[in-house]
Amino acid sequence: MKPNYRAWWNVPGGIMEAGEPPHVCCAREIAEELGLQVTVGRLLVLDWVEPNPVRKAWFGYLFDGGVVADLSLIALQSEELDAVEFVDRSQLRERFTANTADRVEAGLQARASGGVAYLHNGLVIEQASTGVARDRLSARDG
Repeated sequence: MKPNYRAWWNVPGGIMEAGEPPHVCCAREIAEELGLQVTVGRLLVLDWVEPNPVRKAWFGYLFDGGVVADLSLIALQSEELDAVEFVDRSQLRERFTANTADRVEAGLQARASGGVAYLHNGLVIEQASTGVARDRLSARDG
C-alpha cells in the first residue's frame, strides 16, 4: 500500500494500542486501512529494529493474513493511503525500503517453509530462524 505521508510503499500495520497484542493490532490495522476482516494466522517474521536519531527501537511483526479472494472488498483508507496493489515478488525492491523488502521476502520464505524468521534491522539471523536463509534474501550489506 502507498501511504500519502511517505515516499515509499509499505505493508499494512501500525502502532499497538495499550494492552493490545500484536496479532490483534494486525487484524485491526488491516480492517482500518483496507476495510478487510481477516483471520490472522501464524507469525512469520519478528524484526527488531534498532533506534536511530529520529525514532525509538521497535519490533516489527509479520503475520500470515491469508489470501484475499475478492479484491473488490478492499476499501482503501483514503485519509492515509493513496493506493494499494498486490505486486510480484520481483517488484519488492522497487516499492519498499531495503529493510521492508527483506522483511516481506523473509515472510514469503517462512510461509512457504512453515518456518519463522527472526530479523535484526531487516536482516535474517539464521541461528534464530527456521526455514529462512539469509543468502536467499537481498544482496545488501550487513
